[in-house]
Amino acid sequence: MRVCLVEDNDLLRETLTHVLTEAGFVITAVSDADALDEVLKETAFDTYLLDLNLPGEDGLSIAERLKRAYPDCFIVMTTARERVADRALGYDTGADIYMTKPVHLPELVAALNGLYRRWQAQSQASDDLDWVLQTADRVLMQGTSGRVERLTPTELVIVKALVEAPDQRLAYWQLLDRLDKTVDEGAKRALEVHVVNLRRKLRSLGASDYAIASVRGSGYRLALPIVVRD
Repeated sequence: MRVCLVEDNDLLRETLTHVLTEAGFVITAVSDADALDEVLKETAFDTYLLDLNLPGEDGLSIAERLKRAYPDCFIVMTTARERVADRALGYDTGADIYMTKPVHLPELVAALNGLYRRWQAQSQASDDLDWVLQTADRVLMQGTSGRVERLTPTELVIVKALVEAPDQRLAYWQLLDRLDKTVDEGAKRALEVHVVNLRRKLRSLGASDYAIASVRGSGYRLALPIVVRD
C-alpha cells in the first residue's frame, strides 16, 4: 500500500517515514501542498497521512480535493485539534481516521494496518474480475458477472489509448491528440466530462472510481487490467 505523508515538521516527517517504512509501507514524504501536487503529477497513492496545520493550503482543504479526485483513497488526519467539532469537521472533509497529536506510533501503525486490510480487499475484488474491451462493438465487459456497458466512440478511444500506453498513463494533450482535438481549455474540460462518464460506467461494472485516476495537472492513469479484443 502506497502512503503519502504530508508533514511540515522535518524531524517528525523523518521519524514517521522511518517507522512506517520499517512497518512495511511504501512511503513518499513531502512537506506541504505544493510538494504534494508535484508528486501527484507522477503517481497517486492509496493512503494519505495528513498533518492539518500546514503552511499554505491546510490539511482539511487538501483532504477535500483528494477525495474529489480519488474517491477510494484513504485519509488519516493527525492534528493537535481535539475538540469534538474539529473531529467532526475532519470526518466531514474526508478523514477515514482522525488522530490527535502527540500520535502514539504503535497506534498509527495499527490504524494503517487496518486500512491496509481494507485496501487488500478492494484490490482483490478488482483483480478477480475479468475486464474485456471489445472494440468492434464498443463494449466494455466484466467477464465474471457478464455485465456490459456500451461506450461512445470517444470513450472507446480514451480507454483503448490508456490500455496501450506505457504504465497505462497519458497526459491530457496525448489523449486529445488521439481524439483529434485541439489542445485548449475547452477540449480539456470536455475530456474531463468523458472521463467522469467512463468512471460511472466502470463503477456500474464493479470497478471503483480509482480505476481511472487523475494525475493532477498532467492527465490520467488507468489502474485496471483490461484486455482489448477486436
